[in-house]
Amino acid sequence: MGVYDTGTDLRHSEFAGKPNIGVLMADPGCISGAVLERGCFYTEGDRAVINVIDSLPPEALANLEKLIADGVLTREQLNEYLGVVGAAYDAHGTHVAGTALANRDSSGVHGVAYAANLSAVRKYSNAYLDGPITITDILKVPFPTAAAVDAVYTQLHRQNVRVVNNSWGSAFSPANEAELDVALSQTQTSNYSELKAIADNAIRYGILQVWSAGNETTANDSPQTAPNAGLHPSLPRAIAALEPYWLTVVNLNKELTLSDSSKRCGFSKNWCLAAPGTDINSSWIEGSIQTENHYNQDGEIDGFAVTGDKPELGYALSTGTSTAAPHVTGGLVLLMERFPYLDNPKIRDVLLTTATDLGEPGVDDVYGWGLMNLKKAIDGPGQLRVDTSVNMDRPAGGAVVWQGGAWDDWRNDISGPGRLEKTGIGWLRLSGNNSFAGATLKQGILELDGVNNLKGDVKLDGGVLRLNGALAVEGDYQQGSGATLMTGLVAQADPAKLQVSKQASITGGTLYLSGQPNSYPLGQRYSILQAKGALSGEFGSIDHREFSPFLSVSQVRQGNDLLVEFGRGQSLVSAAGTANQRVVANAADAQTLPSPLLQGLTALFPQQAPSALDQLSGELHASTQTVLIENSRVLRQAVLDRQRLVQDSRTAGPETASRGVWVQLPRQSGQLVGDDNTTRTSHSSTGLLVGFDHQLEQGTRVGVVAGSGSSEVKAGPRGKASVDTYQLALHVGHTWDAFGLYGGITYAQHEIQTKRRVSFPGVENRLAAKYTSRTVQTFVEANYKLSHDFWDWQPYLQLANVQQRSEGFEERGGLAALRGKSSKENVNLTIGGVRVNLDLGKAQIGPSWLSVRGGLAYTHANGVLQPSTQAAWDGGRVMSVSGAPLDRLSTRLELGATARLTRDSALDLSFNRQQGERTRDQSIAAQYSLQF
Repeated sequence: MGVYDTGTDLRHSEFAGKPNIGVLMADPGCISGAVLERGCFYTEGDRAVINVIDSLPPEALANLEKLIADGVLTREQLNEYLGVVGAAYDAHGTHVAGTALANRDSSGVHGVAYAANLSAVRKYSNAYLDGPITITDILKVPFPTAAAVDAVYTQLHRQNVRVVNNSWGSAFSPANEAELDVALSQTQTSNYSELKAIADNAIRYGILQVWSAGNETTANDSPQTAPNAGLHPSLPRAIAALEPYWLTVVNLNKELTLSDSSKRCGFSKNWCLAAPGTDINSSWIEGSIQTENHYNQDGEIDGFAVTGDKPELGYALSTGTSTAAPHVTGGLVLLMERFPYLDNPKIRDVLLTTATDLGEPGVDDVYGWGLMNLKKAIDGPGQLRVDTSVNMDRPAGGAVVWQGGAWDDWRNDISGPGRLEKTGIGWLRLSGNNSFAGATLKQGILELDGVNNLKGDVKLDGGVLRLNGALAVEGDYQQGSGATLMTGLVAQADPAKLQVSKQASITGGTLYLSGQPNSYPLGQRYSILQAKGALSGEFGSIDHREFSPFLSVSQVRQGNDLLVEFGRGQSLVSAAGTANQRVVANAADAQTLPSPLLQGLTALFPQQAPSALDQLSGELHASTQTVLIENSRVLRQAVLDRQRLVQDSRTAGPETASRGVWVQLPRQSGQLVGDDNTTRTSHSSTGLLVGFDHQLEQGTRVGVVAGSGSSEVKAGPRGKASVDTYQLALHVGHTWDAFGLYGGITYAQHEIQTKRRVSFPGVENRLAAKYTSRTVQTFVEANYKLSHDFWDWQPYLQLANVQQRSEGFEERGGLAALRGKSSKENVNLTIGGVRVNLDLGKAQIGPSWLSVRGGLAYTHANGVLQPSTQAAWDGGRVMSVSGAPLDRLSTRLELGATARLTRDSALDLSFNRQQGERTRDQSIAAQYSLQF
């Protein structure tokens, strides 16, 4: 920032800590400012102007008294002179600079743009006065030459100064346009060489010039009758090329009306703003100054030199357009930081078009555009006053980080007669409701989020027009081969986001379709563009990467409307990773009509599809059958253990006892690990078994068992089932000395209730089914007991056949419901192992009534080891879905203890653990038996 004023004393703490510069302003060849009368111009901007009012000797005072008596001088004028005798600083520039950019350091004051750097220019020389101004001349160098001004602006340009504050001017106030034009015509003469040089350099370097409108010494009657701003603020009226770089500022009082000492905007209203300028507290300088007079050859004083000073740096209040102007200058600097990609005239227009309107509506000759409003200005322009080209080559400044990757977000509603041209690779978002005069996009991204009604043509030569809102073009729409229109979907019956009142011409380019949540477009048509005039051409390509690759998109013309239609794309089976997923995907791919279920599936992305296919498979039903086959072991084992225990002479009771009853409480839990096709399935069950057996005369023992139980099955996230089971078993056994042979048949009926959730975008079903399954198994065991003292060893071999039959089922709860066919599985089991029994009484190491046992066995299974379900959606292809598999080979560990409670009763406890590569389960049982 530049301050072109009376100099800024940079010794003040408000300017400390920054690389501020005192700019040298000098006529060519001038090296000193000591000579004031007929001297050359030489100032340094980091020190304030010093004015010396010399004291008068007695003979001079006597002469002045005579002048008062003669009426040449008044007593007041003489007293005023005598009251300010001595050297003094002109603190005007120091005060102005503090208002604009004083430090923000919790001390004193801080400026509007407190982080900005200052280039201080002093436009006034020091001055010497040796008598009242009415009777003597001031010794000073009147003004710098054009060459000196040119040199200053060359320095300012090199110092990256973009705006200069000018709180100075002439007292001239034109009464009308004619009077102003006459005065402006004089600016081409040598009397205005300084002003002309400032204007030329403003245009040459593009540096903004902020001017105070000027002050009045007598109070204005009203804002409307205040004098017009003078010649300096109004200069663009004579030099049209200067207007983009000029800005006038009037002074507001604390009631936000024009101060009674301020001029009004007048004929500079189109580049004029209002800002606070009444009782502004800012940096100030006073103090004592030592000077030494300089004399010419005739011994007369022609200037002075400063030999020392003791400044007093503080603060003071000041009022005037001079103190209003630096508020605007500071505001411009803040906007330059906020909009680093905008040039200076565009920054100025942002500040003008976002001002808060004062006085008469619109731009008026009192307040111009109105009160500077930085809060609104940081959200972008309010109007495009002229055709505006935005080269977005860097992101916006400030603390805000825009969402969605945009480099900047203009959030104001933008109107005005100008068109917008967007260049540069950056992303510009317009969030407001806009009505400017059209747009041309050449590069980067232009995003329109609001309701946009542009009054002229819209042309896409390149880049991306991201249409999140609506765009009505009151003209033609043209899109070239290098441009992209990015838009969302609008139902065919609704107005398209892009409405063109005249002709729409599309000569290639890309249509980018934005993805939308909860959109399931298979088989649907959507409006893209509607033209009231003619529609010619079509897009060269459609980019629908935000939609699933399971969809394809094509263009459809209907008169002057352009639509897109979604069809089938990549097959669903291409995303399947397992056999079950492929079965489901193939069934979905076979559907010809876009059902809601298919619309949901085709809206998924490949990484989402496997989970959805798993949920749709109904794997739970097949895995439940696996669990029922696995759990059939509990009843089989209970029957065989009963035959073994009752045949054992140590637990048979008295020889006369031929009958027995028993009750068992089994509990089992386990899991099917699954494979690369199925999920892990956990299960648990509890039950009650009651048995009766009778020994025939020849020693053969027959029995019957009845029982019930309940099970819970959970197939990972793919659902759960509850099973109520009712069982019946018949068994027979005989022992010939050490050899035993047992066998039996069981029947179980299972009442199954399943619950599944199918949840993915577009589908949310909670499915349930009730159906019946039956298990029939036959089995036989042969064993041989070897006894040694208190040890019994019993190798054995079991053969079993398990047949699982499931009725068909019909789920309820939504479009993903399955209708399953009946199924049948047949599994053959071969179990070989050995049991060891220890009688603690015989061993004399424990109670005589207790025996313990253990065992180890291996199981080999064949047959249908992976149950499956044949099921289909309503009207769909039948799917064969596999459940969790059984192990072909597994190992079983047995532990148990039998306590003889009386001669004819016993309590048996047992623990079994079976483990294979894919199955793990364990069971415990407590059994009480009574012989009679």
